[in-house]
Amino acid sequence: MLELHKQNRGRAGACRFNIPPAPKMQSGKEEIHMEQGRRRKRRVALGLAFVMAMMVFAQGCRGQGASKEEGGVSQAQNMNASQGNAADPQEGPASDAMGRFVEEERALPSEDGIPMGLFAQEDGSILYYDGEIYRSTDQGETWQKEEGLTGRLKEHTSDNSYLMHLAADRKGNQAFIYAELGETEQGEESTDISTKALYVDTEGNAVPIMLDDTGEIYPQSLCFSPDGRLFLLMSGNGVGAVQEADTASGQTAQLFTAGRSFDGCGFSGSILAAVSGEEACLYNLETGELLEQDTVLGEFLASLYGGDSWYKDAVSGIAVTGGETENTIYLATGRGLYRHVLGGTVMEQVIDGNLSSFGRPDTEIRSILQLADGNFLALFGGRLCYYRYDATLPAMPSQQLTVYSLEENSTIRQAISQYQSVNPDVYIRYEVGMDGESGMTWDDAV
Repeated sequence: MLELHKQNRGRAGACRFNIPPAPKMQSGKEEIHMEQGRRRKRRVALGLAFVMAMMVFAQGCRGQGASKEEGGVSQAQNMNASQGNAADPQEGPASDAMGRFVEEERALPSEDGIPMGLFAQEDGSILYYDGEIYRSTDQGETWQKEEGLTGRLKEHTSDNSYLMHLAADRKGNQAFIYAELGETEQGEESTDISTKALYVDTEGNAVPIMLDDTGEIYPQSLCFSPDGRLFLLMSGNGVGAVQEADTASGQTAQLFTAGRSFDGCGFSGSILAAVSGEEACLYNLETGELLEQDTVLGEFLASLYGGDSWYKDAVSGIAVTGGETENTIYLATGRGLYRHVLGGTVMEQVIDGNLSSFGRPDTEIRSILQLADGNFLALFGGRLCYYRYDATLPAMPSQQLTVYSLEENSTIRQAISQYQSVNPDVYIRYEVGMDGESGMTWDDAV
């Protein structure tokens, strides 16, 4: 199971149906990982202590803003940006700019599974999956286990099956990708692995999805459109592809390809938006046409990447969801949550990654949902966060200071993020002397 998860970092993870996803038995390798985890926690604690000490020393100090304009990114920091009263972090906090989203961590229904996704339902409830399925009717404050839904998944897979990805539409119909291990003549697990996909409706009827049998591309993830159409994000041989699956027959049809595997997809009206590296593919579901590239969106995505398959901003993963109006999408990234009107000229920062868990280097973005009241619910690796808009808070914290380090340090970033999550009135700007791009030398930085 661990090997499958490593081989598919872009996916949500893998958990086996017939054993607990987080076994208690500790092997030698697991003990090493646990010791590494303890060391990492100690480093974070030391970093947090360092930041807190600086806070005491610099209490009341005000610094300049935290981010520069990149890739058509506007400096709007809150939902009042359209009225022109958002704070500009380059100029410090604006005295008359009010309102921002506040992060509240909410308890996951279980700590044993691997968090895989949040799925909005048409009745207003939310489904959460981690190897079992839970439902919340109060925006993630409490959860109830869905025995029937969980049983249907187990019913259609063998004991040698490992779940790799799952999606649910707004009616509760589900589709999932799983790996199935072969068996030897003696009935033991073999090293042969086959990847399969399955659609299961709310009545428990299952339809196998017919995948490419050439071994050239494999299913990476699944997503449902708001009207229940099922799409597969495929990858292999250095390319990505989006296919649509007929949930009645299991037949698939390829819609378009991209230059690399996809990181996420979402829907805005009739538009499917799939993010792939520095490319955003926009596909019109009504006309069946691939639209022209969105220049502003493409430039923003390019600014997130450091020239390889991972992000400059230390978070791995990106989540996409539709907005409250036609042709509007939200992108959850390590830099924060951004809103973009397709074809528009700006990327509006709705939640600053420096003031939230989006910017934590120890998190992996799994899902983002915009709720009916305009607030957000985000699932990170092992953490669930609710973002509530508070119009009484300043758009930018009133207290600001700057932390410097010679080189990028994830422990400092994590410590800063943890401190700010419990001190929303403080903004910490992190500056790195040698970022690996400016050509600055050690002597210059010092």
